[in-house]
Amino acid sequence: MKLLTVMALSLATLAGCSGKTTQGPLSVVLSFAPTPPVKGFDTLTVRVTDAGGNPVSGARVQITSKMPMMSMSGPTLIASDKGAGSYVVRGNLQYATTWVFNVTATAGGATGTAHVTQMVK
Repeated sequence: MKLLTVMALSLATLAGCSGKTTQGPLSVVLSFAPTPPVKGFDTLTVRVTDAGGNPVSGARVQITSKMPMMSMSGPTLIASDKGAGSYVVRGNLQYATTWVFNVTATAGGATGTAHVTQMVK
């Protein structure tokens, strides 16, 4: 019984966190400011690194978004290169709901993607 309780707590904790799946030769990690993100304008930061963990500069970083519970698409954003593998964009997250962010980074013929589900308060 204790094991089931611990598993349920762990799953509940994970449900409130950002989930991400990175695919491709580039590693792509999305973060938000504020954390957790809130309804309105938020800063989205994408960290792009190569297979060796080195920062990747000069990438094209695009973020598409949707709100599955509302059957709506959100904004498509292009992040600006701030150097040292950091890419930043400000986006208007207009609704307090669960959002899905699909991030694609491309540099030098290599691509990496991340899929992040995040609750916006």
